[in-house]
Amino acid sequence: MRRFSFPFAVVAVLAATIALAAPDRKVAQFEPLAASGISGEARLNPMNDGNTRIQGQLVGLQAKADYVAVVSQDATCGGTASLVIAHFTANPSGRAVFNELVTQDISTIGSISVQLASDPTVLACAGVQ
Repeated sequence: MRRFSFPFAVVAVLAATIALAAPDRKVAQFEPLAASGISGEARLNPMNDGNTRIQGQLVGLQAKADYVAVVSQDATCGGTASLVIAHFTANPSGRAVFNELVTQDISTIGSISVQLASDPTVLACAGVQ
């Protein structure tokens, strides 16, 4: 008769718990539009309360220019259902970061765009998949 290994059982239960508890995090890459040269990434982390933490890192911005980040429900950064989530200024090297908690479930975010604060033209788009 074989004995069931207690350490093996503990490891199996812990592995299953970790697998089930892994959040549905997403990473989206910003692609430049309108020959802007802007690129970077956004990390989306769902929160337990239904909100989403969005952390963005951008390069190729105009130095010291003011920008906004906008979330949309569609994946092409062109939808009418959009919300400005961050205002930020590029540093002298044309880089910027933002870290925002938005009151939207991660499943409703299709894309994130970057625009100059003074112009609604989309300069970079990150489709969220």
